[in-house]
Order: sequence, then C-alpha cells, then structure tokens
Amino acid sequence: MNRGFGRWYNWILGCMIILLLLVMVMGGASAQEVYAGVGISGVSNNSSSAVQLPVMHQNDSTLKHQIDQYETAPTVSLDTAGVLKARLGLSRSQNLLPYLDYNAIQRDQNPTGNCWVWVGTGLMEITHQVEDAIRDPLSIQYFDSTYHGGAGLTWAGNGGTLADFVNFYQQQKIAVPASNTNASFKDNTYWCNDNNQAWVKASDIATDPHYSIASIQEQKIPTRSIGTEAAIANIKTVLDSNKGVYFAFRLPNEQAWNDFNKFWLEGNQSAVWNPDLYDGNPWESWSGGSHAVLCVGYQDTDPANRYWIMLNSWGNAFGNRPSGLFRVKMDIDYDAMFTSSMSIPATEWETIDMNYSPSPQSTSIEKPYTTHTVPCRVEAEDYDYGGENISYYDTTSGNSGKVYRNDDVDIEQTTQAGGFDVGWVRNGEWLQYTLDVPEAGDYEMRIRSSSPGAGDQIVVSVDGIDAGTLIIPQTDSFDNYTNVSLPVKFSAGRHLVRLTFAGDRQNIDYFEINPAIPAEQGVIDGKISLGSTPSGATVFLDNVLAGMTPLTIPSLRPGSHHLDIAKSGYQTQQLTTVIKSGETQQMNVTLLRSYPAPYVNHTLPALIEAEDYNLGGEGIAYHDTTAWNEGSVYRNDGVDIEQIHPTGGYKVCWIRDGEWLTYTVTIPQAGNYTVIFTGCSITPESSCTLSIDDTTLTTVSLPDTGSSDRFGTVQRMVSLPAGVHLLKLSFIGRQDVDNLQFVAAGLQPQVSSTTVATPAPILETPTVSPSETFIVRPTPSVTFGQFQSLPGQIQAEDFDTGGEMVAYHDTTSENLGESYRDEGVDIIFNPVDGSNSVTDIEPGEWIRYPVNITESGVYNASFRVAANVSGSTVDILIDDSNLSAVQVPDTGSLSSFTWITRQIWLPAGQHMLRLKFSGPLSIDTMKFTP
Repeated sequence: MNRGFGRWYNWILGCMIILLLLVMVMGGASAQEVYAGVGISGVSNNSSSAVQLPVMHQNDSTLKHQIDQYETAPTVSLDTAGVLKARLGLSRSQNLLPYLDYNAIQRDQNPTGNCWVWVGTGLMEITHQVEDAIRDPLSIQYFDSTYHGGAGLTWAGNGGTLADFVNFYQQQKIAVPASNTNASFKDNTYWCNDNNQAWVKASDIATDPHYSIASIQEQKIPTRSIGTEAAIANIKTVLDSNKGVYFAFRLPNEQAWNDFNKFWLEGNQSAVWNPDLYDGNPWESWSGGSHAVLCVGYQDTDPANRYWIMLNSWGNAFGNRPSGLFRVKMDIDYDAMFTSSMSIPATEWETIDMNYSPSPQSTSIEKPYTTHTVPCRVEAEDYDYGGENISYYDTTSGNSGKVYRNDDVDIEQTTQAGGFDVGWVRNGEWLQYTLDVPEAGDYEMRIRSSSPGAGDQIVVSVDGIDAGTLIIPQTDSFDNYTNVSLPVKFSAGRHLVRLTFAGDRQNIDYFEINPAIPAEQGVIDGKISLGSTPSGATVFLDNVLAGMTPLTIPSLRPGSHHLDIAKSGYQTQQLTTVIKSGETQQMNVTLLRSYPAPYVNHTLPALIEAEDYNLGGEGIAYHDTTAWNEGSVYRNDGVDIEQIHPTGGYKVCWIRDGEWLTYTVTIPQAGNYTVIFTGCSITPESSCTLSIDDTTLTTVSLPDTGSSDRFGTVQRMVSLPAGVHLLKLSFIGRQDVDNLQFVAAGLQPQVSSTTVATPAPILETPTVSPSETFIVRPTPSVTFGQFQSLPGQIQAEDFDTGGEMVAYHDTTSENLGESYRDEGVDIIFNPVDGSNSVTDIEPGEWIRYPVNITESGVYNASFRVAANVSGSTVDILIDDSNLSAVQVPDTGSLSSFTWITRQIWLPAGQHMLRLKFSGPLSIDTMKFTP
C-alpha cells in the first residue's frame, strides 16, 4: 500500500470512529436524552421572520421512547352515552376557558422548551376548578426548578412528555400556587437555555401554602385505527366531561415548522390550521420536531368548518392572538404518520385523571367573588367563593348550564340581553353574598325572579338572622321575570346575605339593595335624561334596549339602575345610577374612541408603509372584498400585498371599490402636516380618501404611471389634532399604494438625486419619477442626543451627540457615506427604500443611543441588518452591561437587509444603549417590543 494513502486511510478511519462514537452517545436512550428547544424561523422578510419559537427536536432514541410512553399509557374510560351523544352530533360546542385564570401575554414559555409543563399544568388547573371550585393558577416555575434538579440536559426547559409530567407530580404530591414567593414564571429568558438550568433555585420557592394531590394518572384518548368520526367523538367526550386535552403534534421538517410559525405569528384567532398538509412526508431528524398545546374546546355547529380550540404557551403573537388561541381543523387524518426508520405519529391526544386531597387550600376560604357596595345590583351568579356548604349549597353535582362558573351551582345564559341567571333551583338550595354597607339604615331589597308555577319562595337572611320571606309570583315561564321587594335593615359594615330557596321551579337573575323610600313620601317614578358625545349611541337599561341618545327614559322605579351606552368605534360605557322618587336624573356621557391595536407603532411625523395597517382583522382593521391575501407575502389575512419589483419592499395592491385600511397613530403635537401619498392608479377616476376619526381630510387621485411597479406622488396639506387617532384610507377604483409620509409644516421631505422633489404644501397635479419607483426619503424624526422612548423604533443613524469615543467609535474620521450627518459614522442613503443606514462597519466600532425605557421586562429586540460575510455580530449593552449578542447572517451585500430578533431583559428608566460590532455589516433600524 502506498504510504501516503495509508496515512490518509488511518486519518479517515479515525474520524469515522469518532463520528460513530458521537452518534452512539447522542443516540443512546441514556439518562441524558437531549430535548433541544430549538427555534424555527419563518421565511418571510418581515418582523416575524426572525422570531424564535421553541420547538422540541428529539434524537431517534428519545423520539422512540416518547412514542412508547404514549402507546403504553392507560386508556381513558369514556362514558358510553357521551360518546353516542358526540357521534350523533348532539354535542355541538364546548369551551373550557372559563375554568382557567390566565393572561395570554404572561402565558409565554419563550424561549424555554417546556410547553409540556404548561399543558400539563393547565390540565391540573381545569381539574381543580371543576372538582373543587378553585380557580388558582399553579406554578410553572416550581416544576422547572424542581424537575431533575432544575439543571442539565434533562431539565424541564429541554422538553418532556405528559408521562414525565405525571410522574413528577406522583412523587411530589403537592401543587404550588403561582402566587407563592418566587413561584411566578421567570424562565422566559435566553439565559436559561444557554445555561441549561432554571432561573430560580427550587429552595427559593415557597411551597406553603400548597394543594395536596391524592392521585394523578396519564390517560391516552383512542384516536387511531378507529376512523375519523370515532376519534372525534372520543376527544369530544373527554372535553364534554370538563377535562382538558393534551394535544401533542409533530411536523416533519423545517419548511413545515416555518409554515406553522407564520400561521401563529401572522394569523388571527379565527384562522384554522390544517396539519394534514404534511401527511406522509419523510421525517428529517435534524429539523423535524414536536410541540404540545392545551385543547380547551371545539366548535362543530358549521359542518363545513369544524375545529378544535387550542390554547398555546407562546404569548399573544404580537397582539394577533389576544387570548393565545388557535384553531385546528377537526376533520383530519388521525392515523397520519411520517416516514423514517420508524413510524412517527403526527398527533397524540391525552388527558389526566386526578384528585386533590382535602386540605386548607382545597377547602376554599370564603371571600367575595365580586365587590358589592350598597346601593348596588348583585348578579345572582356572583355568589361568594368558598364552594359547597360555604358559599352555596346545591343538590346536584356540576353546573348544568356549563357557563360562567365551574362548580355545582347551575348557571345559564338568559334569553334577555345576553346575561346569566341561576336556574335548575331545587328545594333547600342556597346562595351567599358578601355586601359592604357604608351607612346604616333602612333599605329595600328587590329580587328579579321567575317561576312557571305558583308557591315558590325565597328566604332572606342577614348574618344568619332571618330578614323575611319573598313569595315569587307565577310568571308562566322561566324566561318571564318579575320583581319582588322586601324591607331590610343594615348596620354599617360588612354583611353576609343568604338566599335560601323553597320550591323546585324558579330562576333568579339578580337582586338590588337601595335605600328605602319613607312610607309617607310614597313611591313616585323617576326619569333619566341621557345625552352622549357623539350622539346616536345605543342605550341598554338594566340589560333591556331603551333607545338611542339623546334619550329620555320615563317611569323608572326609584333605586339603582344599570346603563350600557354603546356606539361602533367607541368604548362602551357602563354606569350605575340611583334614581330618586319624582326626580329626573340628568346625564351626559362622553364616549372615548376605541382604536384597533397598531401593527407598527406610528408617531407622526413618520413614514407609514401601506402594508403596516392595524391588527384586528376584517371589518376592524381593514375591509377587503376577498378573504385571502392574493399576493401571499408579508401578512396572512385578507389584504392583498405583493413585493415591489425589481427593487423590493411591499405594496398594497389589487384594491377594489369600497375597500379601506386603518392605522392607529400618535400625534404628539397638533398642527399642519404635509402628507405625501406614494403609489399609482390602475384604472381611470380611481381615488383615495384620507380621514381621521371618520372626518375626511383630503381625497387624491394617484398618478397613472403606466406600470404597477412604478410610483408617483401626490401631496396635500392637512391639519391634525394631537393625541391618539385613527387614520383611514378609503379607496374607489383600482390602484396600488406603497406608503404615506407625514412631514411637519416647515420641513421639506428629502429626496434622492433620482427623484423629482414635490413642492409643498399642495400639488394640484401629481408628479412621476423617471426611475422605476418614486420613494420619498424620510427626514429625522428625533433630536439627536435626546432620550428615545422604548418600546419603540430607533433609526441606526439617530445616535447620540458627543462625537468620537463619546457617542460612537469609528475607525475613519469622516462619513464615507456622505449622508445625513457630518461626523465619523459612515451613513449611506438608500434610494430603493428611501432610508439611511449605518454601513461599512468594521470590527471594534460601536454606537450609543440615550433611551428611556418605560417598563422593565423582556423585550423582542429586532434589528434590520445586512452583511456580505458570515460571522458578524452585534453586542447589545445597557450602561456597558452586555445583555446579548446577535448573529448577523450573510445577506449577500451590505445593502441587502433582513430582520433578526433576540429577546433581552431591559430595566426601566433612562439608560445608555450601546451596540458593539464585529463587522463588516450594515444596520438600518432597531425595534424594541414587549
């Protein structure tokens, strides 16, 4: 053998042996199985593309172990009648969200890979409320910090299963409330992932008080090899029994996860996800992964659109999912598999069987459900906390109406004004309420009740002393209500009022406590004279439609009355007023506008991209005549967006008559502004109307440029008020819109040498640029050296004052880009998108920015960057303390920008934000979002 070849052979053989050993170590089902919580990025070129969402990527042995865990789990015992009911379609919908006390923004595991803990804990919380009438969030942090010592490759943040979750609580035997000291979730930082351990030590978490666990068991729900309808019926039956469902799903490759990422971040809560799109795909071991969510209900009233309701632990998707929900198509292949060295199921459905032990915590302490201060109206369903024989007594188990609360009191929705009542009343049942009485005296108690028969009674007691009995008149129907009154004396202070029912056939809606009217005065009806600004608001009096403002409501019985004043586009006002005998109550209400949440925060003066319209969906943020995005880029709703060719960026297009877009803006200072419309018309006589808070500002016709990718501009002078307002673009005819720019009076928009400057304030005829696109170059929107507010957006070129080694460090003494500022930082103007950027950055250079952070917390720090090599980084520092490093990908050139995001913790107050670079790279913009 050739000696040279022999050396190479031995080297190759040695490498193969090392690789084989690595595979054996990583592939072995040892105590250090790796659950990598790796984020998958979306593929679209916008802010969601760089958001890292935690997905579990398992090696083959770990994946097989998890599948075996599911296959060997005990099977849930299903109620035969319930399954039959579901199969016959008698079970039309279910929603277990009222059993949970949660906040979607706080329900965010990001970036920790502990979705399985969030789902399992949700199952426990639902069980606690259903069985013990205790709605108390349980600690995720306690699990993270205690499971496997809270550190290492198998800590909770590296993944797990429902079987692992159940095994943990079978050993611990206690559940810790999230309100305990150090028990709130704190592992939503990259530090935890980078260091493979929980942020909080288990010993620092208070375990008293706690809830004792008598038993807990994992149970799988049969869904495979039984047919779609049988699988659906089994899952429904579990949900109908008021149990949550653990839904684990797998996707086979990076593209599939990119699609789901985009669906989650850019869709809304009404969008339905179809996991069948990836059935049969080969499993890629390096990018396939799994995620678990909590199934809290279903809807199958529309046979063409049946879906499961899923509660995620990924926050609220920047406001697109305010309740943290998404929908999964119900009619899917429950036998779906992915192909690999083994069969990998696409979905798994499980639940738990659990019982809490009696303890001081599970036997609730009596306390008010809602604060009631006399005079007041008390809804019957707002009885105190405490549970059976403490705050109520009910002869049947479970809430027969399955709405509002989740104990044994039977509550249903009324047929009048969408409220609730207590129904299915049986003889001897009672309800108790805590009332605060500021002033001692004589009061009238008026109960609104119904009964189809005669002879029913309600016995009233105060602090255990009988206060009288009310005879309920026959109303001939449970839905016909009447009022009955009883005089009651109260001393000042807190009192317990109990209603005990005699008779089996009555409903109670609410009762009111009002000062008694002296007998010699008599009872004379009062009036309400109600006006609103703006007028035309709909008024509900005591949940009954009364008319529209301005309005006079006569013949009102003295006492407390409830008003709801509602108008489209404004916040609903809810008022309680006390009507006195023979008097007219004069009321004038100013309604506050209700603004959709912005997709991008716009503070004028500013450049507003047309595609950055508000969140909220069809009829709120926009109106579009088609239900889908015909351009299929940037956002995933009904507005049609496409990329501008050949220069890049986005525009709103395929516009039809009657369509509109809205933008919520902040205007710090009232005054005159020049607004510059950039776009083009497609058909003759098309027009675009700009309005603010439904008041028209101006109507323009965009220029006919001869191409849908060639834009012109139209300018108008408008007067804008200070404050938060709603801008609206309404369209007639076909046209494409690129952006709007608002320039304060006295300032001229800056344009590049290839564009035609437009004189202010008014252009009677539009101009067209000879270039491919006409884009206005924005002017500075900040005063250099002043503190810029976060959350918010910072342009990279708007750095601090002070010069070299104070505000920045640059290796050249002049601005090589010759744009924007006459200092050493290299700034270049990009005529393609009309922006300035800091470029030609070299290793060791840095820039600082004075910032005012309004609230401490975890922020998404997004950077629009470009690089022509790989390996460049941006270090983020606050007051010279390094928070994180951002890796900048090779985008092909220093002018080809992309967004990257990193999560960091920012302290409140005024600080110095500094960016240190290991170039070469360019940076355009920074966005900091909570």
